[in-house]
Amino acid sequence: MRGALLNIVLRRAEERAELATELTRANKELEAFSYSESHDLRAPLRHIAGYGDLLKEEESERMSEKSRRFLTNMLDSARFAGTLVDDLLTFSQMGRAALRPAPVALGQIVRVIVQEVESDVSMAQQIEWGVGDLPRVIGDAVFLQLALRNLISNAVKYTRTRESAKIEIFATRTEDEYIVGVRDNGVGFDI
Repeated sequence: MRGALLNIVLRRAEERAELATELTRANKELEAFSYSESHDLRAPLRHIAGYGDLLKEEESERMSEKSRRFLTNMLDSARFAGTLVDDLLTFSQMGRAALRPAPVALGQIVRVIVQEVESDVSMAQQIEWGVGDLPRVIGDAVFLQLALRNLISNAVKYTRTRESAKIEIFATRTEDEYIVGVRDNGVGFDI
């Protein structure tokens, strides 16, 4: 009986090892595919945005209001698609990078990002920032900064139709972890 059980356990362990190897191979293929596709899509999207900007600059006065609106929508869509492609490229590279956990002051990272965002925001948009007490955590500073930058940039982007945008960055603590969030009064969905 003991020998039979041992054989079953060994067979299962071998099956799981084979599955783990196959999963690793599939993940590497997926990373390579997403890197390749996102890299190949960047140039055409930048060309669309670039030529659209030239068209807007050169021909805007001769265009009807409707045509200018269509061109603006096209440019916004091309830039948004470019951002998605850039995010896909970043995501594909994340799997290759080694994590470097160290103490990270989230408040300091957020202050730098908010300053950068404020310098890029149009003067027409007023943003009321609510930055709570953010903890020091152990993590990879580069990836944490990337995640926070994306969350904050999205909050700015989706509040741009508001005359007065409200963006709140906060952290709550559970027993063994922090949950960091970004909340805004822009378009979106309730969770």
